[in-house]
Amino acid sequence: MYYILGIFVLILFVLANLHYSKRRLTFHNRSLTREKIFLMAAFFAVFLVIALQSEQSNNDLIQYYRAFRRYSNYTWGNYQYIIDTAKDPLYYIFGSLFSHIGFSFRQWYLLIGFIYAFSIYWLVGRYSSNVYISYIVLITVGSLGFAMSGMRQTLAFAILMFSFKYMENKKIIKFILLVLIATQFHSTAIIFILAYPLYWFKLRMRNLIILALGAVVVILNRRFFLAGFINFMGTDETYSGYLEKESGLSIAGVIIFGFILIFCLVSYYLGVEDAKYRGLCNLAIASLTFRILSVIMIAEMFRVSMYFAVFDIILIAEACSCGPRNVAFQRLKTVGATMAMTAYYLVSPSGAFVNYIFK
Repeated sequence: MYYILGIFVLILFVLANLHYSKRRLTFHNRSLTREKIFLMAAFFAVFLVIALQSEQSNNDLIQYYRAFRRYSNYTWGNYQYIIDTAKDPLYYIFGSLFSHIGFSFRQWYLLIGFIYAFSIYWLVGRYSSNVYISYIVLITVGSLGFAMSGMRQTLAFAILMFSFKYMENKKIIKFILLVLIATQFHSTAIIFILAYPLYWFKLRMRNLIILALGAVVVILNRRFFLAGFINFMGTDETYSGYLEKESGLSIAGVIIFGFILIFCLVSYYLGVEDAKYRGLCNLAIASLTFRILSVIMIAEMFRVSMYFAVFDIILIAEACSCGPRNVAFQRLKTVGATMAMTAYYLVSPSGAFVNYIFK
């Protein structure tokens, strides 16, 4: 799968650099454009990458498979037990219900993969300035690889991507409702509540300094904030045990996401101020903060960072397209960004692609 996706990334690299238009793709236009055809093909490609993966590909999927077999034998009386003891009850309740109506684990896994692939299709098609760059980002910076193992969090990702519409349109009640639903599939998704005020935080230099200082305060007091977050979620020892860990991830991820943020901020200040682009930059700052925590404290914090990082698929495409209305300048940024992401994939691919086992 690593080589197959590598070829796909190279094709996307060519397509991305042939697309310099600022125009938006709209599904209300009946004409079948090249971007629409690509989006449909990319949707099926992402779905197939997930669908063709064996449940033996990684430890997480193996555990999900065992859990599915266990709660497929549950009776109606067990659902109260699930609600009382499971940290993400909706996932297990729906999984149990689907097993009772005849779904196998493979079919349940395919359904989750379909929902995730469609959420990416919807988000990119509706908001991306360059759909090809968005799918390069999806593959190269880890979002797709992560979604191929964490089934509960994959569902939470999908729901939060749909919440972007309400965040952008300032419909806070609907936004909070979707975040709360996502939280029932993975309790850590509650952190995305912070996305709403962050999204509308104006990215002036003074406010940027405030955000940076806030990030420093969180990092310096990381154990205090993490303990408060875990207590707020009210979950079991699975998350509480993270406080006892001291191992973190490699700093390479921080460096990569740091360069992404710098590139996007420079593009923002060179371009015309745009509320959506500004908000996406703020989400990238939050993502980098949690990514730093995953290095200096506990590796599991990268899971939290991914809630914000998944929107990089829109942000980086916007960064390449914004700025002076100069095709040569857009081309330079697009070539540079896509070359860097393609090289990163070839040098440091997601383990999910390298260890991929076909069903």
